[in-house]
Amino acid sequence: MPANFLRRIFSLMGNILSFILDTPEKYKRNLFSETDNILLSSMVYQGENVLVVASKTKAGCRVLLNRSDLIHLQYLEWRIFESVVRKSTIIRPVVLKQFEIISNYIDQEFTNVKSPPKTNEEMIIFIKNLSDDKIIGSTPKEDMNFISQLKINATTKLAEQWAQRWSGEMSPEVNL
Repeated sequence: MPANFLRRIFSLMGNILSFILDTPEKYKRNLFSETDNILLSSMVYQGENVLVVASKTKAGCRVLLNRSDLIHLQYLEWRIFESVVRKSTIIRPVVLKQFEIISNYIDQEFTNVKSPPKTNEEMIIFIKNLSDDKIIGSTPKEDMNFISQLKINATTKLAEQWAQRWSGEMSPEVNL
């Protein structure tokens, strides 16, 4: 679930809990929120009011949250947002900075190879073969280091970045 959807649920929590705690009535449904991907509504299930989080993109994919689940979710609200804030204000800038460091290291190594990669696939292999230790050695020492994770999980994005950076400087025979 995206963070903005969780924010929406938490902003509606008063209304949702009010309905969920109410006496169950058959066939009474409430629509709390709807996006392009997710529908947030209510229904009676096994004699109990429940919140329904349903996917609009995948048929039959839904989660039912009862009173106990919603109270637990409300208790987790501050932990969830603390994590989101930490990742967006602390981790994200570090990751972006280290992504740029890897890109610069790739540029440096690219100019030193005898037979440089000519395609995006070759560039991905080239990036995967770079030594994590050498990249880390060329970075400022920080508490958190995401170089290895970036190489593993963002290799395609690194290759695309490389292609954009070198597109104007490469020979016409390079096929990207």
